[in-house]
Amino acid sequence: MKNAEKTITLYNYTQDVATGYDMAHRTVIAGVSAFCQTKVTVGDEGLMSADMFTLRIPEDAPGAAYVTPKKFAALADKTGYFTLAKGDKIVRGSVSDENPRRGDLESKYDNVITITGVTDNRGKAAPHWKVVGE
Repeated sequence: MKNAEKTITLYNYTQDVATGYDMAHRTVIAGVSAFCQTKVTVGDEGLMSADMFTLRIPEDAPGAAYVTPKKFAALADKTGYFTLAKGDKIVRGSVSDENPRRGDLESKYDNVITITGVTDNRGKAAPHWKVVGE
C-alpha cells in the first residue's frame, strides 16, 4: 500500500464485568497510511472546524490479528488480537501506556484520534481497513 509507513498504537476499550470499569487493550501496528483533512462547517455560532483523519491499515500489517468487535469482546484473552470500533482511541506513533483511561490519552498526547467509522476494504486489490476519526 502506498505511503503505508506510519506506526500507530490502537487502544481497544472493553468493560470489565467484575469492576464495571473500562479496560484498555493496547496494540502497536506498523505499516499504516494516514492523512488529515480539515473540515469546516457554518453554524449559528460561525465557522467551526475539525481535523478528520483517515487511516488505512493493511490486512497484513504487523501487530496482531483482526477480529470483529463482538468476537473481541467475547475473548477471554485478548492478547494478539485487535478490533476497530467506534469510540476506540488511536495514538499516532508507538506509545507504551498500559490500560490508560480515554481522557488520560488526550491530555498526555497531541496526536490522539477517536474512531468514528470503519470500512472493511479487504476485498479490494490492496486489502485494508479504512478507519476515519477525529
